[in-house]
Amino acid sequence: DEDKLPVDEKDKEAKIKSNTKWVDLLRTGVNNIVSRTSYVPAKRFEALMHWVPFCIALHQLDTAAALLGNDSIPIPIDCRNSPNPIRQRSQQALDFSKNYIYKALEVTAKSQDDDPEVVELLEQRTQSWRKTCRAFFNSTLAEVGFLNAPMGKQHYSFKREMIEAIVLAMLKPKTQIPFESFCRTVLFDKMNLVIDEKSAEGTPMGAQIDLTDFQENKEAFANQLRALGMLTEFSDATRMVGGEVA
Repeated sequence: DEDKLPVDEKDKEAKIKSNTKWVDLLRTGVNNIVSRTSYVPAKRFEALMHWVPFCIALHQLDTAAALLGNDSIPIPIDCRNSPNPIRQRSQQALDFSKNYIYKALEVTAKSQDDDPEVVELLEQRTQSWRKTCRAFFNSTLAEVGFLNAPMGKQHYSFKREMIEAIVLAMLKPKTQIPFESFCRTVLFDKMNLVIDEKSAEGTPMGAQIDLTDFQENKEAFANQLRALGMLTEFSDATRMVGGEVA
């Protein structure tokens, strides 16, 4: 429908809102999930209930980054059970993410400073309206299992249900992909999520964190997939990721 509008009616904000990668990922992911006839409807519904809000929250983050003139934040996912440098960087990335959203709301409001109601919001001391929008991002990701905990010291991580939803959404039904390719071409190239050392090398983290930490992180993620039955290992050491449980 947007393509049918006259060019002069397509303002910058409308383009930003419709052009993050998460719009297409949401569509294709939903299609992949609902097409998995080998899964009972309840399981597909559960995956949708994780995938859809996950995409909306990260669409919010990328929209905020674009409004501030910044690139998307590479998100390091801590897959280990104990403190490590990746977890520390993941905590920082989460703080940056929430800050982007908070600042982008102000930028958007100031662009509409001819509206008396907007001016009143900007002059409020508490700025609770911005805190509420920022809280949506944080609470949504915690609820779907993309943060380690709903409160306290938080960082990006994967809960079981979130891993399942991502695999079911990002891979077509009845297909498999090498584990290393899944980490690199799916999680990093398409979603900007950093788990393994090859992906880390494509970000500033590759020079700031020992790559062996990312190798250990990758193996911890492999263990999570294995526990879900979504990682198939062959005698030649090949590891394949697939949505259909092995």
